[in-house]
Amino acid sequence: MTRARIIVTLGGLVLTLGLAHEALTRVVFHELTPPLLAPMEPVQGLSSLSSEHCAACHVTIAEEWRQTGHAGASTDPLYRADLAQQATTYFCDHCHAPLVEQRPELSEGLKRVWPSLIADMAPNPRHQAGLHKEGVGCVSCHQRDGAMLGTFETALAPHPVKVSASLSSEETCRPCHSMDLRMLGDLERPLMDTFAEWEAYKAAGGDKNCVDCHMPERPLRPAARGGPPRPGRSHALLGPYNLEFVRQGAALSNLDLSGSHAQGVEAALTLTNATGHRLPTAEPHRKLVAALEVLDARGHVLQREEAVMQRVVDLHTLTEVPGSDTSLLPAEVRRIQLSLPSPLPAEAIEARMALRFVLWEPNDPVAQAAQLSAADLIMVLHEQRISLSTQASR
Repeated sequence: MTRARIIVTLGGLVLTLGLAHEALTRVVFHELTPPLLAPMEPVQGLSSLSSEHCAACHVTIAEEWRQTGHAGASTDPLYRADLAQQATTYFCDHCHAPLVEQRPELSEGLKRVWPSLIADMAPNPRHQAGLHKEGVGCVSCHQRDGAMLGTFETALAPHPVKVSASLSSEETCRPCHSMDLRMLGDLERPLMDTFAEWEAYKAAGGDKNCVDCHMPERPLRPAARGGPPRPGRSHALLGPYNLEFVRQGAALSNLDLSGSHAQGVEAALTLTNATGHRLPTAEPHRKLVAALEVLDARGHVLQREEAVMQRVVDLHTLTEVPGSDTSLLPAEVRRIQLSLPSPLPAEAIEARMALRFVLWEPNDPVAQAAQLSAADLIMVLHEQRISLSTQASR
């Protein structure tokens, strides 16, 4: 082969590899990157996209929203700490801050897909300072096509209002409450699969959608200051940080705890998933733990046995062990039995049966970087105690 032909062949190979790489990055970018909302301008009658601007009239609703995970979606300490420790993070903010105007830079594609994703970022001329910290704000759900979506017509609003049935449907929640990523690892199902879990619940006869539980109906009240009382829904957006809400979803019954030093300790309970999706759902770090423990006089745990309900995923390699998912299916009823046989430690004075919801393990590097304690990360949903004696007690 002549020198010229070798050069031409190598040039063709380089060109082919370059085109193949470009095609691959386009496919990966399309599959992995949740779309941002279309660029927005404040609707007629308003001067800002900020939720604080909406709060001037929608006082009660805005106050509810400020306490939510949506309002803190981009500033939550766990999210920020996790983001800092992950190499592949460019697409996370697409749901945690979904407006084009919230970001100083935009991802236009990928420079590299292996061994890690490197996004091709460019300055964003539409960026508005201060919006990013608002997370998922009012216009993220309510503004479309130059109007604010609502559930009723009104001539009192200072801006255009369009009645939308979809606002109270699951379709508003769909875009962000699912994340696949299976093409990057070895996952049995999408990494965050809440919407598909709800679809399975619905197909099996479930009769509620997202807002029925997470935005329950409220007594008649004005939607805006000075308006007439109207039917509406809570904007507290109940979720995993709300103890009572989680307690309702993880319904415990038939708790039986008994034991003594002579006989050991036994516990049994029935756990029902009363939600419309798996329990736990979404973030794989979340888990339910049913724990039987014996304690000494200082409250230190001497022995324990536990049952864990969790989907275990290695978020760095995006892998999971097939069949290892112990989360509860919607409407699943699971009987859990635990025991600590005798002889118990001599210093044991009390037995405790607890059901806990763990947002993140306190000793995990992400939780430590977020400077959050066990009290911040672990909710005690149910607890029962008995004193230990030489006779069985209930």
